[in-house]
Amino acid sequence: MYAIGTEEEAGFILYHHLQAQASINSWDYPEPPEGWKRLGSGCYRVAYLAPSGVVYKVQGRYSNDNDRTWQSNFSEVQNLRKHHLKRFPKGCRLPRWNSFEFPEGKIVVAMEKFDRLLNSLTWQERDSTREARIRMLGILDDVHDTHDANLAYDDKTKEVVIIDWGA
Repeated sequence: MYAIGTEEEAGFILYHHLQAQASINSWDYPEPPEGWKRLGSGCYRVAYLAPSGVVYKVQGRYSNDNDRTWQSNFSEVQNLRKHHLKRFPKGCRLPRWNSFEFPEGKIVVAMEKFDRLLNSLTWQERDSTREARIRMLGILDDVHDTHDANLAYDDKTKEVVIIDWGA
């Protein structure tokens, strides 16, 4: 775990998300508050970019049934902690991340922002990451949602970084 994000920002986006979602009463993800940006979402979680440049992941719905199961923020934190001390192959690394737990076990995950996902790389750039990706996935046999939209590319270090650890 790294010192990234703040409890204040995590609490702010969680509160906004829960309040806005209650008013739309559906599985749709609410629009972000002013100054924030919605980066994307999957079936169970949505990622918001804070004005500070940190990404915050909030679960689509919080309930006693799914808070601590597959593709939840809880499972993402467990996977990140489990693999934190592993030595990653050359060309790969863990993201900088942090987690914040709020009342009733609601967890918000903070993560560094990357400018590009693997699915946005040119074919030549993607080919240059192939060996690193294969080696990385070889040591992460319990992380399953590793398609190119869940893998980021760090342009500064030329490393592949998994950004979705919830599965």
